[in-house]
Amino acid sequence: MKQVHLFSEWIYRLTALNLLWILFTVAGLGIFGAAPATAAAFRVVYSWQHEEQIDVSMFRLFLNTFKQRFVSANILFLLILAGGAFLYSNLYLAFRIDHPAAFISIGIAIFLTVLYATIVVYSLPLIVHSNIGIFQSMKLALIYGISFPFDTISLFLSGFILFWLAGLTPVIHLFFTASILTYVIMAIITKNNKKITVSG
Repeated sequence: MKQVHLFSEWIYRLTALNLLWILFTVAGLGIFGAAPATAAAFRVVYSWQHEEQIDVSMFRLFLNTFKQRFVSANILFLLILAGGAFLYSNLYLAFRIDHPAAFISIGIAIFLTVLYATIVVYSLPLIVHSNIGIFQSMKLALIYGISFPFDTISLFLSGFILFWLAGLTPVIHLFFTASILTYVIMAIITKNNKKITVSG
């Protein structure tokens, strides 16, 4: 009976967090709301995984973090968008070059894309977890990706499986996608945090 209660509690937590993420993303007109809403979701998950005794509700903690991280999260989001546009243009050119050494350009572009994906996945939760700046979080994200490749690959596979399942059952997006991904990413960072020394 206790296990059923615990399972039900976690279903409620993940569902509530996912709905909060959607609500605040929409409230921020999508492009301005997604990044701070994701930061807020990471903060809530951090409190769960570290069993923090917080006197405020999940909603209040989410709201406070949304407001606190609104500017920094959106700056990071814009930097990531700019980096993505740059990489896309380079990949486009690399695959269109008709030259014997074109495979070198393609290889470099793919390598940079992997590094970019690592920054996208880890930067924002590291800002929340370690309370560090934007550029330091991007640097540390690369360190995480290089230092723990198995965890990073497992994370990408988990995301692929989750989105595949959501493609079969779209309601998963409404109730679980964002909350499960933030939980898994934060769990990886928490597990490996002691192995990484964060320098100023």
